[in-house]
Amino acid sequence: MIKNNKRTIILLGLFFIIIILFHIGDFISKNKKREVSKELYLDSLKEKDIIPFHSTIEGDFSMNVEVSFDNEKYTYFESSNTIKFNHNNVYFCKDNTCLEKEKYDYVDTLYSVGDTTHYKYYVPSYNEVFHKKNTKYTGWELYYLSYSYYVNGFHTHYTGTFYDILLMPTTNKKNSCITDNNLTYGIDRGYKIINNDNFSINGKTYTLDTNTDGKLEIEFDSKKGDRVLFDLKTTSTTFRIYLNDKDITKDLGIIDSYSLYNYYSKYNNKMIYIDNDGKNKLRFEDKVIKDKNHERFNSFVSIKDIVIFSDSSKDESNTYYTYCKSDRIVGSSDDNEKE
Repeated sequence: MIKNNKRTIILLGLFFIIIILFHIGDFISKNKKREVSKELYLDSLKEKDIIPFHSTIEGDFSMNVEVSFDNEKYTYFESSNTIKFNHNNVYFCKDNTCLEKEKYDYVDTLYSVGDTTHYKYYVPSYNEVFHKKNTKYTGWELYYLSYSYYVNGFHTHYTGTFYDILLMPTTNKKNSCITDNNLTYGIDRGYKIINNDNFSINGKTYTLDTNTDGKLEIEFDSKKGDRVLFDLKTTSTTFRIYLNDKDITKDLGIIDSYSLYNYYSKYNNKMIYIDNDGKNKLRFEDKVIKDKNHERFNSFVSIKDIVIFSDSSKDESNTYYTYCKSDRIVGSSDDNEKE
């Protein structure tokens, strides 16, 4: 009788120990998987960038609204801080075949309707998404699935460009577009700021706050055939770019008001060709519309990573660029990711 009780007590004790160990392991696992390996911003990500497991993607969405009364007498513009009729998704692939088939294996919500356009998305690992033990894949390769949203109501127009993202498992450590065969190597000649009116500077990023007039002028030495590369993100329809006082905004494809909504969600890289030797001046300028119809329209400009690019050999280079689908990627030849 005593032996049977001891056996029962021992078995119950072992059972409770196993349960306790299981919960401790589960607690550690849940907390471990939420450790963020890297913080990324959607507006700066390019096609085929590598997204590490357990990272976060942060971003904002916005909807621009035009309300017209009597179609001619009065038109009112605003930027909506809430999107109550829109959502965006993250699509996951088990392997690279789903990209070609356009049939995805799992979908999650990147952003859903709510009281804010800001979001922060935790990127799960392959194991977390598909509940499989994976030792092969080390991260996700990013693809954009963009779409334009346009609703024409009785006297109201809603418009914007948004990005669903597709994450495909990969063993790559760097963007697969960055290969020696595809890179154009060069030297960054540098530039100096000769005039700055209202642009705030944060490292290599120049920002004009909402509904603010401003002018940023830079000067640089170059030769014919050199290029100016920079990333642009803006909602302004009055923003202009001048090269040696010549308006080149239309040449860069950013003068059409509807095309500008592409720049709200993410940076787009632009290239300007230089056609003369010597000193050149480049001016970024905005004179926003300040009438009562535009008081709630969030017009802003953000420019970053300006490079004065001059062709060179690989050995002499300190910069490069390459095309990746709809993106142009610019980087430093000293980066480890190129090697």
